[in-house]
Amino acid sequence: MTAIHTAQGQLFGTEELLPPGLDYAPDFIGKAEEAALLQLAAGLPLREARYKEYTARRRVFVFGSRFDFDEYKLRPIGIGELPESLLHLRQRLAQWAGVAADDFVHVMISEYTAGTPLGWHRDAPGYELIVGLSVGSPARLRFRRWQPEAARQAEVVALDLAPRSAYLMRGEARWGWQHSVSAVPGLRYSVTMRTARPGHRPEVAVAAQ
Repeated sequence: MTAIHTAQGQLFGTEELLPPGLDYAPDFIGKAEEAALLQLAAGLPLREARYKEYTARRRVFVFGSRFDFDEYKLRPIGIGELPESLLHLRQRLAQWAGVAADDFVHVMISEYTAGTPLGWHRDAPGYELIVGLSVGSPARLRFRRWQPEAARQAEVVALDLAPRSAYLMRGEARWGWQHSVSAVPGLRYSVTMRTARPGHRPEVAVAAQ
């Protein structure tokens, strides 16, 4: 794990700078599993992610629920039938996170071509736990406190995500911090799984469209 305090530009090999509630697991999957996920992602009908009037540069495909930013609520769409590689990954990520596999109501594959960033944000409020897997190119996941004071906006903590590594955000890391992804040096995919926030769990079991 590499944590970087970008306000000082110093390198630390410690977890002390990272937000509480953030977990990281290098080499979470093997190279053969990574190859299978890359092949799956390359064959999906990916589309640019849209958030109201904003269109992100990454392309995504979603299994399961969607968050409606116009009505600001979770749409009740069941997870549907997942490909075998995602079923296996969902079980492993659930075991690591300490939840049931069926608790994941949202599975998203995101494509980042070389030079693609992801801006500062917190995930949609209808979701609770966030677990992700990074494959392909390395990436830098950055964090800053939610609604930071102007004098502290430059204080950013970054975590370098190695290929095949997993990360998890819960509690303070999920709700008390924003995160972003720096422009990636090469083609990268992330597989992100989310649980529903209490009171938002979808109950309609239909396949994703």
